[in-house]
Amino acid sequence: MSESTSQDQSKPNQDNGKGGKDQQQDSKDEKEPEETPTKTQSVPASETSSQAMEDTEEEEEKSQDEDSHATFRNVVFQKPAQVILGLDEYELKLKTQQPWKKNFHEIVEARAQIMQQNVLEKDSLKKEQEKKTAKNLPRDDLAKEWFNIESMTLSPRAYLLDKLLPTLIPGVEHMLMQVEKKKLLSRADIPTKFDPINYLGEYLMRNNTHYIKDPGMSGYQRVMKDVTEELKVHVPGTISNRVSNMKEKVKQKREQREYISTVKVKVATMRKQALEEQFSEWILNPRGMVPIVVVQNVLYDFFQKPDLNLESHCKDLIMIKSMEPGLNQQQFIQYISSHVANLKSEVFEKLIKHLCHYAEGFREIVKTDMRRQMFAELFLYCDSGKVKALDRQRTLALLETFYDQSSQTTRSLLRNPRQLGASKMDPEKDKACEPKPQHIEGKSWSGEFLACDWKAQSEDEEQAKLIYGDSRFTDLHAIVRNIQTYKEIKGRSAFDGVSLNLLQFVQLLETFVGEDTPLSVSQSLTSFFQKNYFETKQEKMKALEQARQNAFRVRRILLLEALFQKWDNDGSGFLSLNEVDDLLYTYKEGMERESMKKAKLHIQFPKPHPGHEIKLSSEQFQKYIELVVSELRGNEDQVLDSVVEFLMSSLERSHTEGLRNCARRKWLHQIQHAAETSGVSLEPVYAETFRALTQDAEAHGNKKISAHISLLEENLFLPERGDVLLRNVACTLDDAPFVLNKVLYRDMKGISFTVVDEGKPIHVPQVQHHGNIFFWNSSRRKSERHGSFLALPLHDAYMRIFGVLAIDTLRDPHEINIFLHHEIKFYQGVAKAFSTAYHYVHSREHILHTVITGIRWLFSITSGIASITTFFIEPSSEQEDYVLRKMMVTEYLGLTEIHTEPPTISRKSSIFRDFLFKCTDTSEVILASSSGETHIVIPLRQRTREAMGVLDVNIGQTRMLMYQEYKDLQKMTKMIQNACDEILGELSGEIKKNEVIEMEKAGEVTRAGVLFFRVMLQELRECLQLLTSMDFVSLLLYEHRSREDVMLSSDIGSQDIDANVVLVHDILKGSILFSQQEIETSSDLEEWEKWKFYINKYLVEDLCVFDPTAIDVNVNVQLVMDYVLDHSRTEVWRFGNLVIEILYHWLHINLTLMELNKQSRSILPPLPKKSDTSIHTTFTEKSLIEES
Repeated sequence: MSESTSQDQSKPNQDNGKGGKDQQQDSKDEKEPEETPTKTQSVPASETSSQAMEDTEEEEEKSQDEDSHATFRNVVFQKPAQVILGLDEYELKLKTQQPWKKNFHEIVEARAQIMQQNVLEKDSLKKEQEKKTAKNLPRDDLAKEWFNIESMTLSPRAYLLDKLLPTLIPGVEHMLMQVEKKKLLSRADIPTKFDPINYLGEYLMRNNTHYIKDPGMSGYQRVMKDVTEELKVHVPGTISNRVSNMKEKVKQKREQREYISTVKVKVATMRKQALEEQFSEWILNPRGMVPIVVVQNVLYDFFQKPDLNLESHCKDLIMIKSMEPGLNQQQFIQYISSHVANLKSEVFEKLIKHLCHYAEGFREIVKTDMRRQMFAELFLYCDSGKVKALDRQRTLALLETFYDQSSQTTRSLLRNPRQLGASKMDPEKDKACEPKPQHIEGKSWSGEFLACDWKAQSEDEEQAKLIYGDSRFTDLHAIVRNIQTYKEIKGRSAFDGVSLNLLQFVQLLETFVGEDTPLSVSQSLTSFFQKNYFETKQEKMKALEQARQNAFRVRRILLLEALFQKWDNDGSGFLSLNEVDDLLYTYKEGMERESMKKAKLHIQFPKPHPGHEIKLSSEQFQKYIELVVSELRGNEDQVLDSVVEFLMSSLERSHTEGLRNCARRKWLHQIQHAAETSGVSLEPVYAETFRALTQDAEAHGNKKISAHISLLEENLFLPERGDVLLRNVACTLDDAPFVLNKVLYRDMKGISFTVVDEGKPIHVPQVQHHGNIFFWNSSRRKSERHGSFLALPLHDAYMRIFGVLAIDTLRDPHEINIFLHHEIKFYQGVAKAFSTAYHYVHSREHILHTVITGIRWLFSITSGIASITTFFIEPSSEQEDYVLRKMMVTEYLGLTEIHTEPPTISRKSSIFRDFLFKCTDTSEVILASSSGETHIVIPLRQRTREAMGVLDVNIGQTRMLMYQEYKDLQKMTKMIQNACDEILGELSGEIKKNEVIEMEKAGEVTRAGVLFFRVMLQELRECLQLLTSMDFVSLLLYEHRSREDVMLSSDIGSQDIDANVVLVHDILKGSILFSQQEIETSSDLEEWEKWKFYINKYLVEDLCVFDPTAIDVNVNVQLVMDYVLDHSRTEVWRFGNLVIEILYHWLHINLTLMELNKQSRSILPPLPKKSDTSIHTTFTEKSLIEES
């Protein structure tokens, strides 16, 4: 204590010494301006004074700070602030200065001003004297004869004029004056003492320029001096020449700048005039403005054009959502000009054309909104029962009736309701840049998009509000709110083949009416529906009952999910069946015990491992409670509420436990959110998983943990060490050098494989005493190997183990760091959340793989499609909406581009491409046009029939698809949707994995690569099974029919009949070769009669069970291709026989699968690596290229 105190006391004395030096330095600084006044002449007075002030001010403040810090080294005082009002910054600064500084500043400033004034007076006096001299002494222009810029004599001439002649010429002039005075020229023969050379020498010596500073100048000398300066300008390397060149360059640049400025002004004026004229093309709101969000969308779409390379301009557009803010004409010009000021003229011309087209497009959007509002009012009129649904089939029947009863002119404007996608649409006319009125068919725009507010509350939101108002479930209110908050993707309607909700009804009528139809046709359609749409009393009662049941179902799901989360307080994701039964059996004091036991007979619980208790997931818990409620007496709704209320009140949770549960639910939700917003990438999922673990360990366990995730792989290279291995695919950052990408084999130490085998967590409280723990960091000393270790199995939907989540506290500094029970349960919940997120990402990857395969197949057989863009739906940062992530674009010839970081599209930036969001909102197929191109937007649906993505099929400017091409598009969509249902069903555990062909057992990636063709093969097998023997008999009798009958019935020629016969023979021969694999060459069966022998009831059976990827397949593929590939799809279509068409497609699909089976090792995931910005893939399957 004493030593530290004496040291503190000695510091002020040292600082005082420093302070004295600072004061001496300040005094020196005060004297310096007086001692050296001449040095400040080149410095402005303001700069000198301010610099002096700053120097002294900084030194004074520095000395004061050092004193204060030295005196109070460990104590901080906060001085009261002095507030001075009514003074500007400069006055406030002077106010707070010390008096001597203020006086010093005034003195220095006064002296500097006097010095500057003296310099200015001397300069003005000198200029006045030069003017007087020039008036008294006229210029002698004879000296201009010296000016000659001949290159040979330029340099010497300039030197002489500068150094010699200014003195020599006056000397010669004086000498000649003496000669004339002495009359020596007239007395040339008279001797004289006057020597002109000596006189000239004496003159030059007397007027030496080194000694006479201002000898005066004559008019001749003055002009000669000007000539000298002009000559110096032309002498290379001289200062004057360099200065002249610099001045010339400056002049040129100034002229160039003036010219550019003039051009810019003209261009700006022309652009302003163009924008003024363009503003009149837009339809305005009642205030005479264009919504700013519309202008932003126009600019955004323009900047996104790939040929312009203006994507960087998009970041300056801060998109708004409301239609309220608007731009008048002047603001319209200023806003657009501020974003396109630096564009080239040709780009600006493209912008004007772009604005013209989008002005017409906006007019169509306003017109569409008016039409949609009309249809919405029609829906409310027809929905007399207020069940928020109309009958789909009745609506389609009325559309067909209206179409049939319409005039030919009206029918040409409508789309055929029987063939909406394939009906021909009139070519779009360029209506842009034409004068347009400020009304649409006599109706003015209200300034708002009324259809934007249609997203009424979903059923679960309405039921959640009812639960909030029910005082019986107060303890569940907060949990229900969290459930609603975490449901991020809202506003989508599920596809229902029976009924239509508001959005789907409006969209169906809008698709039927089309885009170019006048509003009068929509009004006629509305009147037609009002007169002809009616429902019977029984139908209304049935619809009301269905709506009531749907509301009860949603309410039941919400209540039971909230109850499950309250019960599962630690977020493990499971409840013990015994614990649930123990509490349920106390309901009504055990009076309903027997009824509850009956419910167990109707539910199949998951089979646990031997010695394990049965655990219920959230879905299984809900099914169990529903069965229990159905067995109890009374109204089912009331019984459910009573059971939930009983269980809720029986579960007592403290406030601390409730807060912990809320925090953990949030962290678990973020893992799934990372999967849904990752763009089909696992890195964000790994990051959020480890973040949840570390945050919970710090907040609720006061621990520092390490963690890693290991996934099971087949051991292909070292099978003697075990059939499978565990590879560490992710870990916390500190352990990456020791853990990442390392492999654990069965013959190594560790408990991870025990977790895999037993399927339950293993907790090792003290690893130093266990003896079977494998330490990845071999450099860690044994004395440092203290801590707990927890290994958790990772299960899929079928409770199969695919990996291990390991957590330890080896880095924790505390002595006691054992994992508690509630921590272990939460880590189980993290493992379950990771498993769900992991399989979610892989399911989307497999869906993408299937979509790529289907699109390539479609491109190989059609030519009318320009491109297909695939989007996935993802949650948005804005809770009430979602975004579309652009996953890939497949252009004609099958070139697919997939980005590492796919861009997203929001609704507010897609006013002119809202057909994408209409498709996802309604889960219906949308037909629309944008920028002169026709789009068919097809939804990819989940198993709940809500849209999870879209396929944007761009058919270019043709405005139509051939009927057969449209059927192929439908076929592709159906196969992709069936494959998606299978993938998602396997993910959720709703259906068992279905491996139809042997190739599907080669791995998940290979299976995803062939799933599209396998699904198509399944459908073809089903079609074959529906064929009858008479179908084949009529086919065999085709060649025996009389040619006259065939030509009359089919309107074909004799050559076509022969071609059809060959087609029938070749397709049947190719099919028989798959059934009878022993036939190796065509010479084995030369005559057609021998082939007929194999066309029997066993042929179809063989074809339906044939596996083209089986090992024992021995088909002569080349012979089959010789029979099949000579016939085109068009030939098959024209023949029009169902058997031939089915067999033709069956043969091609089998050939494709056989080709893929040979290339199975080359089937890779469709996603790029992290090091790539994007990948481009092409379709190389031989059979499909030859088919096209």
